Amino acid sequence: RVVCKVEKPENQMTYMYTFIVTNMESSPEYLIKFYCKRGLMENFIKESKTGFDFASV
Repeated sequence: RVVCKVEKPENQMTYMYTFIVTNMESSPEYLIKFYCKRGLMENFIKESKTGFDFASV
């Protein structure tokens, strides 16, 4: 299953596309919110490992 989100930022000519490939059976709106929150948390974890040097404790 593929979910696609298309956004057009204000005052820009191009569109932004987000594609999610999943086997979850939820609504497309829920899946977009779920995966965006997951990606945000993964970025926080990566930033904490590199920015604060937690990995070498």
